[in-house]
Parts: sequence; structure tokens; C-alpha cells
Amino acid sequence: MADNILARLGPLFGTSPGGPTYVSEHFLNQDGRRAYRASLLAAYDQLASCENQFADDGRVRRIQQCIINVVADIETLSLGKGQQL
Repeated sequence: MADNILARLGPLFGTSPGGPTYVSEHFLNQDGRRAYRASLLAAYDQLASCENQFADDGRVRRIQQCIINVVADIETLSLGKGQQL
């Protein structure tokens, strides 16, 4: 069982980062990635609508960048699999 769990975490050691395993089939299927992406984009839009209303030292902008990075990972994985989002 422990071997199975470690395999799902992706490579823990290496000279370069691994692929976006956290959005792969072990955790999300194609429909799950599609729904997750739509929710992330909705959250991004909400943040964008109020980002200038906070004195947060750029925290909202960094959250937005994290959302963009996850959406990019989802799109990269989907393109690699030849799947439509």
C-alpha cells in the first residue's frame, strides 16, 4: 500500500521537476479537470474584480498567478492527452 501512495505523489528526487501529477488520473479524470479549470477561472475572475481593493502587499496578485499556473498545468496535460477542455 505504501508503494502505491508514493507512486501517486510523483518523483520526490531528481534533477528537474516532474509533470503535473496532481491533476492526472490518480486524482482527476478529464471531467474533473474540466470542472476544476472552470472553477479556477471563476475564482480568478472574482479576484480580478476586487484585487485593487486590498492593501495586501501583492498577495492577491500572487494567488492569481498560482491559479494561472494550475490552469496551465491542466491545459498542458489535456493537450498532451489529446483531450478537449
